[in-house]
Amino acid sequence: MYYKQIYLNIIKIKYKIMIAVCENNLLRYLNNNNNKMNTMRIKLRAAPVATIITSLLLSGCYKDGFTISDVVIKPIPKPEPLPKPESVLISPSPLMEETWNADRGFIDFFSPQTDSEVDRYYPKTTSVAYRWNWAQIEPNEGVYDFTIIENAIEQAKQAGKKISFRIMAQGYDNDWGTQSDLPSWLTNQIGKFKIDSVGNHWVADYSDITFQQKYSDLFRALAQRFDGSEDIIHIDVGAVGMHGSWSFNSNPLTNYKDLFNDFNNIKQIPVIAKSHFKKTPIITSLETGAEQFLLSGISAGTGWRADCLGGIYGSKDIVNDVYKPLIANLNNTTPEFSQAWRKAPVVMQVCGGFPYWKTSGITTEDAKAYFDFALKHHVSSIMFTGNEVPEIYRDIVKSASTHMGYRIELLSASILDNIPSMQSDYTIDTTWANTGSAPYYKSARLSFRIKDVNGNLITGKSTSLDANEIQPAEIYEAGTIEYRNNTTLQLRNLEPDSEYKLEAAFIKIDGSPAFTISSDLENNDNWMTISKFKTKSNKYKTIGFVWHLGQSLFFSDFIILKHVICITKFNIFLLVT
Repeated sequence: MYYKQIYLNIIKIKYKIMIAVCENNLLRYLNNNNNKMNTMRIKLRAAPVATIITSLLLSGCYKDGFTISDVVIKPIPKPEPLPKPESVLISPSPLMEETWNADRGFIDFFSPQTDSEVDRYYPKTTSVAYRWNWAQIEPNEGVYDFTIIENAIEQAKQAGKKISFRIMAQGYDNDWGTQSDLPSWLTNQIGKFKIDSVGNHWVADYSDITFQQKYSDLFRALAQRFDGSEDIIHIDVGAVGMHGSWSFNSNPLTNYKDLFNDFNNIKQIPVIAKSHFKKTPIITSLETGAEQFLLSGISAGTGWRADCLGGIYGSKDIVNDVYKPLIANLNNTTPEFSQAWRKAPVVMQVCGGFPYWKTSGITTEDAKAYFDFALKHHVSSIMFTGNEVPEIYRDIVKSASTHMGYRIELLSASILDNIPSMQSDYTIDTTWANTGSAPYYKSARLSFRIKDVNGNLITGKSTSLDANEIQPAEIYEAGTIEYRNNTTLQLRNLEPDSEYKLEAAFIKIDGSPAFTISSDLENNDNWMTISKFKTKSNKYKTIGFVWHLGQSLFFSDFIILKHVICITKFNIFLLVT
């Protein structure tokens, strides 16, 4: 840019002729001024070129009648180097409040929570859980009606939430007008039977080959429409048992194993569901008497669900008397179970709502112990029936809401400030951690961008660091695992003495930010502003000549003439920057 401004036009002069003329003029000048040359100090680099320039200048001035007093030879100052940007290390503080990110947190049942409900000390929810019967989705064989699912998604989106759902395979004597029954076309093929101890509850033979083939067809159709949907946080395998609980009114499946043609073959149900959903997480139930079916799903890549967190039935504490020994046994016999949370979510449920806890005599110490149990087992979400949280539990519920699921934090960033506007790149070194209880189970890559004060995009880049790689510690609250990323952004078109901002987000495949980063830094539409920086001017405080002939050269000395008409005569320009 600068060399183009300084140009010596000697293209029309033949090189050899020019050398001869210039050397002759220079010798003639030196012979005539021999007594004055002791005061001159000529140190020239690139001798032939220097000879040309010096000869041209001196011979030109000599012809115009100037004397040596008109010529001053001074050493050329070296150009100042480009100013270096300033490196700054920042360590943001994490948000001390909940981040209302989807795919984590409390889940409502059946309808989105309203603002008035939140005001009445409901725990704020991020998603809504639904249960539908098979007959509602496939009223006729091979004819699928997803209207009810799509309507639920739309209703949830309007409330800023996502959904989860399960498809149940059960029926009742009283249909209640909601198609809560097995599809008649299916029972015409394989029949149905009543569980005597449950009363009006009808089921099919889950082990039947025809049942499983039709169930696979259903999930194939569901996956074709909804797998990878950003509106669905997970799908619960709810084909087995009452309400899809993998039990019959809290009675283990094993109590009814003789009713099924091949009881062990029920283990194919979660495998079938997972085989069709490659992107959207699948979970299945942790239930006494159904462990082998859960483990079959875990091996296929499903997560798990535990109902009735804090549930007390008579003298039985579900967490302490059921889940703790059940999980301990699974961890000891099947190590794969203890690591299932790394691949798919762990979801729990509060049966009866939080007022039920109070009427059941659950103390604040009990409540904290239940949530600690959930967090220790890497819970992502907790379902509950919408109702107020009694005051004695509110702080505990808020703390659980803050820490459950993923919580991606920026621990530190090495950034630049006072950047020369000619700077060609910007390197940022960042350190991240997941201080929550569970991973982020989808894909979202760390990305950076630089914008000017008017919001115009200057540059941006997506890195190789995916949010799902930023894992929490194996043992909850036992420290964090740090993940470092070093990224260089290519700069262009930076204006001197201007302000820019560097932003970061984890970006989904559609280009939008996936979630809010847990940080006290400025956040706009889930783009976190890491820094605001200024550019410096690139001015050189140097006066000199530059000669451009195919390439640009700087000279050790340069000549300043008092009468610059002698210079312009040769089309030599003086650069002052």
